Amino acid sequence: MGIFSTFKGSDSRNYEELLIEGERIELLSQLKTDQICFTNKRVIFFDNKTFSKRKVRVFLPYKHIEGFAIQEAGVFDLETCLFLITKSKSFELDFAKDTDMNKIQAILTKYTWS
Repeated sequence: MGIFSTFKGSDSRNYEELLIEGERIELLSQLKTDQICFTNKRVIFFDNKTFSKRKVRVFLPYKHIEGFAIQEAGVFDLETCLFLITKSKSFELDFAKDTDMNKIQAILTKYTWS
């Protein structure tokens, strides 16, 4: 499986066993508390806000993403957030403060608008 870009300390092996035939990892990135994996077919992450005591792994195909928004860190708000919008739910993902959101935006634009 080819990896386009990873953050320091990432372990793509955790995700490679989840991939289907023809799927490859495009980017692994650090969330505030977990990781997020962008492949050429979907986004894989944990939704910690759904349940208070459970971590729910989400496999979100790009075809189900209707839109996304990126909130950059500001002067008083130091968090960078990604909002993934589907018909049934919106996901708010908090990223580590040093995350390059341009790479994430490029991947989302490539696969959601093609």
